[in-house]
Amino acid sequence: MDEIKQELLELKFNVDSVGIIYWIEAIKFIKENPLVWDMIDIYENVAKIHNSTKYKVERLMRYAMLPAMENIQRKYGYYAKIKNQTFLDLIKFKLI
Repeated sequence: MDEIKQELLELKFNVDSVGIIYWIEAIKFIKENPLVWDMIDIYENVAKIHNSTKYKVERLMRYAMLPAMENIQRKYGYYAKIKNQTFLDLIKFKLI
């Protein structure tokens, strides 16, 4: 978990948002279940853990990632639009 949190902090994710906690949970879930690719399943899992809804989880994850967009593009060399799924795919290959 520390490795995940450190990576998100280095990328300048919004640490004041609950979304960063959701990102940590989502990445942990992906590490434990590498065959799960459907974001709805990931959002539902995180929502269940935090007694929330998948819609709130998606929105807060997106909001937490906004300040990090340029850093993500620079670090991963990916210059197209970055969505939650895109970032999860990029970091999955780095951390797993």
